[in-house]
Amino acid sequence: MAPFELFYDLIYAYAISRITATLHLVDNGIISGLHLAEFLMMMLVFWTIWTYQTVYANRFYHHGLVDTLFLLFNLFIVIYLAQAITPDFSATQTAFSLSTSTLFCSTAVQYLLQRHEQNQSAVKRLCSALAGVLGIAAVIGYATLFLPSTWPYRLRFGIYAVSILSAAFGPLLFSNRIKTVPPHFDLFTERYSEFILLLFGEAIITVSTSIQELHITPFNILYYLIIVLLFATYLCMQKLGIDHQRKTGALVWIHSHYFIAVAIALLPVLLLEFDQQQLAPFFTSFMVTLTLALFYFNLYWNMRAYRASGIDLSGKRLFYLFFSLMLWALFSWLSAQWPTVFLSGLMLYLLANLLYLWQFILHPGK
Repeated sequence: MAPFELFYDLIYAYAISRITATLHLVDNGIISGLHLAEFLMMMLVFWTIWTYQTVYANRFYHHGLVDTLFLLFNLFIVIYLAQAITPDFSATQTAFSLSTSTLFCSTAVQYLLQRHEQNQSAVKRLCSALAGVLGIAAVIGYATLFLPSTWPYRLRFGIYAVSILSAAFGPLLFSNRIKTVPPHFDLFTERYSEFILLLFGEAIITVSTSIQELHITPFNILYYLIIVLLFATYLCMQKLGIDHQRKTGALVWIHSHYFIAVAIALLPVLLLEFDQQQLAPFFTSFMVTLTLALFYFNLYWNMRAYRASGIDLSGKRLFYLFFSLMLWALFSWLSAQWPTVFLSGLMLYLLANLLYLWQFILHPGK
C-alpha cells in the first residue's frame, strides 16, 4: 500500500468513527429509525466513495502525477466531508450532497481518462460503465442542492439516498463487464482487511472513553475481549477461509464488507450506551443480536463465494450459525437487565463461535 493510500484509509476510518455520533441521540431508551437510517446512509456514503477509489487503485493506479493529484484532491474533499458530520444530519445535508457529488465526478473523470489510455475493449467498456454510474449519481446528488427548502426533510433525504444507492449498487448491472476485467483479488482482499483492521482499532479506542480516572471496570475488560474476539474471527475468515487467487469481480466481497463495517462501527456504540444506561435493555438485546447477525452471515457469505479448498460449509455449519444466534437472542433477552451477565454471555458466545469456526469450518476432520 502506498503512503498516500494509507493516509487515505486513516481519514476514512476517522470519518466512520465520527458517523456514530448520530447514534448518541437516544430517546426513551431507543435509537429512532430515522437516526439509524441516517447512520446507515452516511456509512454507505463513505464506504461507496472509498470503494470506488480502492477499485480504481487496484486496477489502474501507478503512482503517476495525475493519479496522485486526483487522490490528494479527493482526500481534501473527504476531510471536509468528515468535518461536516454532526448528530443532526439534516443540518449538513447540503455539505454532504455537494461533497459526495464532487467526489463522484472526480472519480468518474479518472475512469474516463483511463478509458482513453487503455487499449483493451473490455477495459474501455468497464471504465465507461463505472463512469456512467458515477455520473448519474453525481447529477442526482447535485440536483438535491436545488430542492426547495420547504420540502419535507424525509423527502429530500430520500432523493439524496437515491444518489448514493445508485453509486453503491449500480455496478451490479454491469457484473459481467466487471468479471471480464477482474481486480487483483489477493491485493484487493489485503486492502479491505487492512481497512477493517483500522475500524477495529477505532472500536478498541472507544473503550478508553469508558475508563474514568484509570479505574478499570468489568465492562472495560469484557468490552476489550469482545472486540478482540470479533477481530480474531474476521482474521480467520480472511486468512484461511477464502481463495485469494480466485479470478472474480469481487462484488460479493465489496458489498458484504459494507455490512461488516456497519457491524463493527455499531456494536461499540450499543455496548457503551448500554453500560451508561442510556439504552433500554431489550432494545440493546435486539440491536446487538441484529448486529451479530450482520457480522456472521456476511462472513459466511464471503466464504461461500470465495471458499478456500478444504473448508467445510455444509448445511450443518449454516444450521449452527442460525441455532447459536437464536440461543444468543434468547439469552440476551433474559439477561439484558444485568449488564455484566449480558456482556459475559456475549464474550463466551463469540469465543464459542471462534472455536467452532477454527475447528469445524476451517480445519474439518483434524
